Amino acid sequence: MSNRKSNDVELPRGAPRPVQRLVEHFGSGLARVLSKIDLPLLPEGFEARSGLPIVFIGNHRSLFDVLLGMRMVRRWNTPARLMVKGDFFERPGLGLLLRMLGAISVTPGRGAKRAFDQATLALRNGESIIIMPEARIVPPHERSEGTGELVSTLGRLVAVAPCMVVVSGLIGADDVWPAGSSLPRIRPWRRPRVRIRSVAIPDLHTVAHREITANLQVELRAILNRMDSDSSALPTASISHA
Repeated sequence: MSNRKSNDVELPRGAPRPVQRLVEHFGSGLARVLSKIDLPLLPEGFEARSGLPIVFIGNHRSLFDVLLGMRMVRRWNTPARLMVKGDFFERPGLGLLLRMLGAISVTPGRGAKRAFDQATLALRNGESIIIMPEARIVPPHERSEGTGELVSTLGRLVAVAPCMVVVSGLIGADDVWPAGSSLPRIRPWRRPRVRIRSVAIPDLHTVAHREITANLQVELRAILNRMDSDSSALPTASISHA
């Protein structure tokens, strides 16, 4: 399919796909070096995908979430474009990886609309995307319910084309890369544990976009609350330290 629209929005050009796979492998491996990742073999309900593109969403507590995104899509064998705050592209090393992956930069004002248009185009082209819909790293005192507020454009994005949504709760990422720190903590003999629990939700594109955002926020908070109260939110047979 073409990656142009009538308004000439184009998708970022990343490295060739074989190089992107190497970048994903590197990011995934680095995530495993820095932490013990407790990750499902597949998201609950993922078998109902039926070839649909996927919108991966998760809570945002750390820069480490970017590496975790690479780990998740590599383990689940589902390439996806990252939607990332524009500031992340200015960080040494991380910015290079994001550009090689063809990640979508989200900046304020007109940049936010352009990012939405690019993500829309990606979904319509059958590509999957990853988005942290809180749109910022949320400090502990602002997530008493598990997350901050999700941006309203999330529902609009999910509604543009048939897709599956995979909702992932992430706990422990800020122990690896604390908010405000320019670098992650490197503790090879005492790696922090990061837990991820995911649920796949079938096609929502026919639902009103305001309802989509509200429902996904409820689902994400429910996952995080279950994780806080029960360290085995999914059957142990489906869990692996990946």
